[in-house]
Amino acid sequence: MDREKRREIRQRLYKSQSGRCIYCQDKMFNFKGQQIHPKRATIDHVVPTIKLEKKKVSWVGFFGLKFNFVVCCQQCNRSKSGQPWQEWVLEKFGDEEVSKVLTRFCELVISEEGREAW
Repeated sequence: MDREKRREIRQRLYKSQSGRCIYCQDKMFNFKGQQIHPKRATIDHVVPTIKLEKKKVSWVGFFGLKFNFVVCCQQCNRSKSGQPWQEWVLEKFGDEEVSKVLTRFCELVISEEGREAW
């Protein structure tokens, strides 16, 4: 994916997620405590690409081509690293948050703003 397309997706996802991290739901701030510009939001792969590569999953027809991206805060992105989101959310936030994050993923996928982002 080229740089311009990635930037466009990042900005649209930021807007569709109301500037909030998909995982912790905090407004996204930089390390100086200033709310970040949509261009600076971090993109996270819901399904880590390293896992897809190891399983030799083809991107052709795979949901990941469109729906594998969300924006999240830098802290969550760094903490999650290459872990599957379910394991990481369970470990970091607990049982109840897994279903809440899944709900946010689903709402993003079915929302008009979310569809436009991809």
